[in-house]
Amino acid sequence: MSLFRLRVAVRPHTDDPRRAECPEFSVPYLADGCPQNEPRWSRLDGVYGPHEGTVCPACLPRWRRTADISDPYPDLLHPRSPRVILLEPTPAAAPARGVSLDLATCLDEAGFTRAGWLPLPGVPRTFVWDHPDDHTRVILHAFGVEFHLRRPGSGQRFHTSLGRRFSPVRLRRLLAEGGYRPDEHTDSTPPAFITPHPASPPEGRPLDPEEAARLITLGDHTDAARGSLVLDAALFEALHAGWITAVRMPDGSLVFALRSLR
Repeated sequence: MSLFRLRVAVRPHTDDPRRAECPEFSVPYLADGCPQNEPRWSRLDGVYGPHEGTVCPACLPRWRRTADISDPYPDLLHPRSPRVILLEPTPAAAPARGVSLDLATCLDEAGFTRAGWLPLPGVPRTFVWDHPDDHTRVILHAFGVEFHLRRPGSGQRFHTSLGRRFSPVRLRRLLAEGGYRPDEHTDSTPPAFITPHPASPPEGRPLDPEEAARLITLGDHTDAARGSLVLDAALFEALHAGWITAVRMPDGSLVFALRSLR
């Protein structure tokens, strides 16, 4: 018999000053009490702790101090679905404070359309993206981004992560391992800072591809605010393929030059 037969909806109180970052969500309700340990708890739902990601009669009064708790109702979620879920996802057009719009856009294009702040047990300050059809999840937290995906064909789960800073190429390759390919359509006219010059300006300091990629990933150049995951990925590919070279100008900007093919 499944451990999770019932659920409750958790609606944070409207007078909470951080209500925008505390959407309504749902967790399992355990009528017989929250066990001290639960080996069946999935990493999709954080790190299990009693009374943290589950509600029982003993901890119900504590939950009610900060939220309205619904009556228990049957758990009809898909068996592969996360058990701690959003009921009030963030609109895609309203990016959350502290969440990279490029990352959010890339995941939305890959089908992870249910997104929002979600208090997963044992992991502080978590923002999640759920794929409603595949029951897969991406979790952003203070230490980076976790991916709980499935292998195309076999459907076998796999878990991997990226640190707080990563290249768009690594993000897209990782999503591709799970069978997701975000829309790569972009404006045909790129910003001026990535338009290759016919030759490197002599006053610029030449960069090798690794150093240039690091500066782009870290946003350590004057035009960082004008980039995007898609444009950065195109630059990384061109740099490592040897199609362009990069120099850093005295003002901190990056200039790219077409490499001679002769």
